[in-house]
Amino acid sequence: MGYGHPTPYIIMFDLDIITLSIAMVSIAAFILPFYLSHRKAKNRVAVAKKQLADFARNQGIQIQVDDLWRNQYYIGLDREKGKLIYS
Repeated sequence: MGYGHPTPYIIMFDLDIITLSIAMVSIAAFILPFYLSHRKAKNRVAVAKKQLADFARNQGIQIQVDDLWRNQYYIGLDREKGKLIYS
């Protein structure tokens, strides 16, 4: 017996169209809820920022710095006028 490395075993298997289809559907079913949640949160942020920008414009405020967190808390600052809005 030699002291060399053992021959590696290569496992070959065939992927038929049904197995590949099931794998693709499973991956899509796993990813879809994350994608939809991300898109919904992104839309909520866009709507909140638009509403607050409209409010600021109606008050004559130019927001230079703003932040939105947890999709419900907002703070905006007009440095020139020294005004702060929050919700």
